[in-house]
Amino acid sequence: MIKYFALSGQTAPLRFALIASMLLFSPYIFIMLLAHFHHIKLTFDIDFWLFPIREGAMMPSGEPYIAVFSFIFCLLISWLLGIYAFRRANWSGAGHMFALFAIVPTIQILAVLIIAFFPKSAQSNNDAALDDINLNGEKNKKDILIGILSGGTIIVMSVVVSALTFGAYGWGLFVATPLIVGATTAYISNRNAALSQSQTNKYVLAASMLGTLALLMLALEGFYCILLIAPLAMIMAIIGGFMGRRIAIAKNGRSSTLSSIAMLPFIFAIEAAMPPELTINASEEIIISASPNIVWDALTSNKPINISPGIVGAAGLAYPLKSELKAKKEGGERIGVFSTGMAREIITVWQAEQRLEFKVLEQPPAMEEMSPYRKVHAPHLSGYFDTGKTEFSLTSMPNNRTKLTVRSTHILRIDPILYWEPVASWAIGQNMKRVLLSIKNEAENRKSKIISAASYRNSAG
Repeated sequence: MIKYFALSGQTAPLRFALIASMLLFSPYIFIMLLAHFHHIKLTFDIDFWLFPIREGAMMPSGEPYIAVFSFIFCLLISWLLGIYAFRRANWSGAGHMFALFAIVPTIQILAVLIIAFFPKSAQSNNDAALDDINLNGEKNKKDILIGILSGGTIIVMSVVVSALTFGAYGWGLFVATPLIVGATTAYISNRNAALSQSQTNKYVLAASMLGTLALLMLALEGFYCILLIAPLAMIMAIIGGFMGRRIAIAKNGRSSTLSSIAMLPFIFAIEAAMPPELTINASEEIIISASPNIVWDALTSNKPINISPGIVGAAGLAYPLKSELKAKKEGGERIGVFSTGMAREIITVWQAEQRLEFKVLEQPPAMEEMSPYRKVHAPHLSGYFDTGKTEFSLTSMPNNRTKLTVRSTHILRIDPILYWEPVASWAIGQNMKRVLLSIKNEAENRKSKIISAASYRNSAG
């Protein structure tokens, strides 16, 4: 039975066409049955045809296990497509690089079509022929491709298990996973013929890119989150690649890197049971050339913020657009409009021209992902970064000026804290400065208008 799932076998064109067709159509059948069982009417739009499993994960059934099961099913189908794409490439003696992309949803359709039309070459008479084909001078092409495929698969598997099953974002996902991906890819690539460290690093990064592409197409992560974690993940993957290469060259501990994969679920479970929580207290201040009453009017107005969010917006992080006071008193409702949605807040302190404090009751996602899909199924978008309370205080200063200070409290629940805290603190600070500068501009414009109006009245009189 195992031989039918081995990468070293061969699959003839007709057999591959039948198996690949069944595998490519199985997600559509799966989703149709799931929709029928839950009495949900499907919309057969472009999203459904390009990635049906995502439709299953986003079904409004109220049962979280459906999303997990849908992605696991997709992962299994993608792995089987990858196996048979490799076996079809073995038959042809070419097309193995395209076989790698058979594990990537949506893209796998094109990859399978390309591989299906590769003709048989003279080098494909036996399975060993694949090992004799040079890839940039290396003779262990099959091991390299298997290593890249395995590393990319580990990335997707880890996100499905950690994020969707345990809801854990921490050391296991951001540190242990890239370390194991690097070690596994490097070990498999070097197990029969040693590569240089620079060559090994190249294939480790290729595995990381393949897994990342799969996450994007699975709508499990967006481009911005991947960009933020990339520096740490790349460092850990390279370290893992160094370890995996050394193990392969030493020829001992043959299962060391592969058995380490089994540790990941335990790490994810521990992190889910003991989630991190760091309180971030932030403050900024600005001097405004206007009296406290004018600054207060600018602070409590519903004027939109007309200042560019800068890098914060470019990175997809949430930034404020405007605020709306429903009632100007303690206990009144305040609505914060952000780039990612609405925040519902309650005013806890209202001291005219002195102090305004409010507490956040409901808040939008902390960031908006860039993805091929309308919505990304990434749990970290909500609940892992929360704002508690915000306070504005006004201090009268000489020469008819006012010092406006803003203080806020936030909770960060993503590890490694040492990595994410500077990012969160920087984004908070940038948003605060933007809000203060907007209030300053509005207050000083109001002051100018008041002075102009008074000058006009005096000249008219």
